[in-house]
Amino acid sequence: MTEHDTVLDIERGQISAAQYETLMRPLNGTRVAKRSQGGKQLSYLEAWDVKAHLTRVFGFGGWDLQMLDYHYVTAREYQSSGDNPKPMVEVIYSARMQLTVRDEQGREVCRHSEAAVGSASGPASMLGEHHDNAVKQAASDALKRCAINLGSQFGLSLYDNGSTREVIRGTVVKPEGVAEQEAPSEKQQQALAASVGAAVTPTDQPSNEGHTETPEPESGEPQPDDIVTRRREMFALMNEAGFSTGDAGREERLGYCASVIDRQVESSSDLTRDEVVKVIAALRVLLDREKATA
Repeated sequence: MTEHDTVLDIERGQISAAQYETLMRPLNGTRVAKRSQGGKQLSYLEAWDVKAHLTRVFGFGGWDLQMLDYHYVTAREYQSSGDNPKPMVEVIYSARMQLTVRDEQGREVCRHSEAAVGSASGPASMLGEHHDNAVKQAASDALKRCAINLGSQFGLSLYDNGSTREVIRGTVVKPEGVAEQEAPSEKQQQALAASVGAAVTPTDQPSNEGHTETPEPESGEPQPDDIVTRRREMFALMNEAGFSTGDAGREERLGYCASVIDRQVESSSDLTRDEVVKVIAALRVLLDREKATA
């Protein structure tokens, strides 16, 4: 038996339905950090946040991180600016990291490796610290590049102009136990197509991304399809605005709705159609302000 045959005999692990559903959620905007670079505002995740989220999703001991190799690239000596210039140095390293995810039985689910370059600079008298920081920077960036292969929860969506929306939306292969989403009715598909200026057939599966307005029914009376679509739009905008998800964020979301409609609500299902529309309008204003100040 060859080494290759031995590898093929190893049973591959699989993520659970709960892990899959977590990975398919939009990225919580509160986890996103920002910095200016080259005149542009960049969105990214901190390395410590990626590590913390790996543990949240896969558990302690459910993922491995290995530095495959690293090497010194170069160093640059220069003088600080000002009336009293001092000797400075910039150190550059590259690193290649490997991220391995395991299931509850310890079986390997997937393995990703990526490389990155890191630099650190400062007073020449602190040369050792700069070498250390450059290696850590390269390793952290390589880790984050590995992790984006796990989807939007680990920053993949941020490559879409800083979006926090789920960009994968669905996969053909799903773990056993994942609930199938109910297919939208033909009427829902037609309403959504009209709102985005597109044409869909009854077999298409449109998403809510880019959805802005649903045409009023000809009767003038709100229909069940209409209120459901608007609630989905409201939740999508809340995700984009960075509201917390799950049970932890329920009170935060309901509190925001209460502040907009000026009354207390126990559940989103308590909101009338007109109240949902009012919350949607307020969320759009909030997002416009965030974009203007970004």
